[in-house]
Amino acid sequence: MALYWPGAILGERLVSTRSIIEARSILGDAAGTYESKVLGYGPVAYYRFEETAGANAADTSGNGYTGTYINAPTLGQVGRVNFCPLLDGTNQCVDVLASAAGFSGVAGTISAWARVSGAGVWADGSVDYLAVFMVDANNFVRIYKSNAANTLIWQYMANAVSKSVVDATHAITGWQLLSVTWDKNAGATGEVLAYSGGSQVGATQTNLGVWAGAPVICVFGAATAAGVTPWNGWIDEAMLFDRALSATDLADLASP
Repeated sequence: MALYWPGAILGERLVSTRSIIEARSILGDAAGTYESKVLGYGPVAYYRFEETAGANAADTSGNGYTGTYINAPTLGQVGRVNFCPLLDGTNQCVDVLASAAGFSGVAGTISAWARVSGAGVWADGSVDYLAVFMVDANNFVRIYKSNAANTLIWQYMANAVSKSVVDATHAITGWQLLSVTWDKNAGATGEVLAYSGGSQVGATQTNLGVWAGAPVICVFGAATAAGVTPWNGWIDEAMLFDRALSATDLADLASP
C-alpha cells in the first residue's frame, strides 16, 4: 500500500494541509479577509508572499507586477497574516522592479509588515533595508535600519532635497507594519509622514523637492536587487500605492 504525506514539504519541514488551514485560521485570514481589506485601498502592487516554492512573488493587485525572490529566501514561513519569506541577512530579497510602472514620485505609500530575526539585530551595527524605490542618488524613497543601535529611518528624497524621520529608540522584535507616505501636493509645500503600526512616528516633513524620473531599483528586503544591505528577518504583505494613505487608512491596515 502506498503511503503519502497529506500536505507539502517546505524546505526541510513537513507541513500538513491541516496545519496550513489551522495556521490561516489562527492568523485571522482564512477567508482572505486581510487581502480584501488591502485591495479595498487600491494598491498599485501588492505582494502577499504566500509562495512555498519557486522564484516568483505574485502581485495580488491585478496589475501583473510580478516580483522575483533573489538568492532563495526560505519560503512558506508563518507570517503576520498567512505565510511569508525569511531573509537570512546575507543577500536575500525580493526584486519588484516591474512595479516601477505604477510608482509615482509625486504621491504614494510604501508599506510592509516586518519582523527582525532577533533582538540582537537592532544593535548589530549593520544597515538593513526593508524597502527602497530609487531613480538615482537624488530621487528615492526608503525604509531602513541604520547602523546606529535601535535606529530606524524613513526617507524621501526628490531632486536632492532629503526629508527623513529618524526613530532612535526603535527596538521592536515582534511584527510591525512599517509605512512611509509622500504627497507633493499636500499642504503648502508637500508632506512626508512615517508610520509604525497605525501610528505616526516623528513630525510631518514639509518643503518637498520635485521628483524626477522612474525608479530603476524597486526592492523589498535589501538596498539593491543583488541583495546588498539586506533585511535580517521576515517580511510579509508588502504594498505600493500611488497616493498617500491617511493615518486612519494605515491604522486599519495595521489591524489584520
